Amino acid sequence: MFKWNSALQDLGIAIQRHPQKPRAYALRGEVYRLMEKFDMAMIDLSKSLKLQQNAFAFRARAEVNCSLAKYAEAISDFNSALNLEPNNPYTLTRRSKVYCNLKLFPEALDDLDNVLMLDPRNTSSTLANRGEVYRLIGRFDMALADLNSALEREENNTLALERRGALFRQMGKNVEALMDFYNILKLNPKSVFGHKNRGEIYQALGNLNEALYNFDEALKLERDNLSLLKHRSEIHRLLGNYQSAINDLNHALSIEPNDAFLLRGRGEVYRLIQCFDLSLTDFDRALEIDPGNAFALTSRGEVYRMLRKGAEALNDLDRAITIIPNNLLARESRGALNRTFRRYEEALRDLDYALQLKPTSVFALANRGAIYYMLSRYFEAQIDLDKALEYDPNHAFTLETRGALYNTLGKYDKALSDLDRALSIEPENSWALCYRGEVLFTLEKYDEALEDLNRVLDLQPNWCYPLSVRGALYRSLGCYTKALEDLTSSLRNAKDRAYNIKYENKALLNRGSVYRIIGKFDEALIDFNKALLRDPNNIFGLCERSYVYYSLEIYDYALLDIDVVLVIDPHNSFAQNLKSKVEFAQNDNNLNNDNKDNF
Repeated sequence: MFKWNSALQDLGIAIQRHPQKPRAYALRGEVYRLMEKFDMAMIDLSKSLKLQQNAFAFRARAEVNCSLAKYAEAISDFNSALNLEPNNPYTLTRRSKVYCNLKLFPEALDDLDNVLMLDPRNTSSTLANRGEVYRLIGRFDMALADLNSALEREENNTLALERRGALFRQMGKNVEALMDFYNILKLNPKSVFGHKNRGEIYQALGNLNEALYNFDEALKLERDNLSLLKHRSEIHRLLGNYQSAINDLNHALSIEPNDAFLLRGRGEVYRLIQCFDLSLTDFDRALEIDPGNAFALTSRGEVYRMLRKGAEALNDLDRAITIIPNNLLARESRGALNRTFRRYEEALRDLDYALQLKPTSVFALANRGAIYYMLSRYFEAQIDLDKALEYDPNHAFTLETRGALYNTLGKYDKALSDLDRALSIEPENSWALCYRGEVLFTLEKYDEALEDLNRVLDLQPNWCYPLSVRGALYRSLGCYTKALEDLTSSLRNAKDRAYNIKYENKALLNRGSVYRIIGKFDEALIDFNKALLRDPNNIFGLCERSYVYYSLEIYDYALLDIDVVLVIDPHNSFAQNLKSKVEFAQNDNNLNNDNKDNF
């Protein structure tokens, strides 16, 4: 900065002494341009040209216009400079760059062709520039030919290496691109461009540690480079270095506080570490700046989903999908949300769509498998859950759901194995504890089952599912008072968000059984009738109700229920024995009635 100020001072003195000399104004205008004081530069350069048209001032003013993105004015000034100096290679080269900015690629190529004829000394750089134009118009073969030719002439031409590396990246030739950027860094270890491109390539290849190294090196050279900070924060996020990611994003936001991309990125990290309030603050700000930011809408919708704010989540996710129908995260999240709302058809549509976009999505496979399970489509559920666990063997939700599926299918050992694994990953997973408690109860491991169920109910005392299972367990243990307490509480909370109707039926059947055992037959019949209305072929319920009818000496009704059981399960020993008892009692009752009549 000192040398520029000194130059300005000297030129100011020269202008005071000779105010009509155009060169002094042109030189001072050029100094102002280099200092990025474009208004001052424009005044001096225009003054120089007013005094005398000269190529230097036209060219310098063209550069100012180019910096201000006034490309038409820049072309006009370059044209004027070339009218005075028709064969100036530098002016032709600079005009070609502006033509590229205006997407006037044939004109750019004409200028560079002329430069190649006029200036053989700089052939390598000109070939590099022409190769770049060919790259921009998609003529990769011509681009590669020019860039190779440039590097054959001058193997250490950094410009040609940079442009060929960029071309290789665009062609998907990452190995070749890495080699070019490596050679750039050999020539100039402080090349931010080289480190940045290597970092981006390694990131695309999934080599996150190498990517991080290159972004670290680049940021040592330019610590306030927003693009580098964005990339490195993304790497830190992918590596699970959440605090480092937040540090980078905080730094970037201190430079550019209203950058919606940065705000969304930080909000996403806060979401991952479950700092939901901070996450929502960032997403809200990002959406104030850019209301149509589909990614911010998606991430905020996912936060609302995790906070169980279904209406807000659905609103954001609907908007995000309207903007970008192929938004994978939004499809996954809305599918999961509709699953919790029991809108299974809508959920399946989104999850099917998500799996078209990414067939290996564990989240989508797990949620679709869970829906198939809820719909009793067990074969399809098994396929999805197995596939999800092939991709991620430690996905707790999938293990938990497959454990529940195995339990339903009567594969208790497999169920226990999956649920044990799920709980080794997430020891406080309430659903897995409930499912395991139910499996252990079925296996008559009552103490272990109670331990799991009690852990859940200590935290969620009104949750119907574990209450219904524990109530059934207490019934099996003969603890009828405790059983009635749990089962009645379970049924009282039947509108619980997480409740499943099959557990309400189980609670009704088990409470009916307790009522039967303690002789409250009217109450037992109410429960059995309600349960069997929903599930008329439930063998346990039919046997229990038959026993109540038998106890009430309503033998015809008792036999009706037993006959249904024996149609479903002809070898059911309980039903066979009960039928014998009922028929014996009925015959005995008929005999007594006959004796009374004879008497």
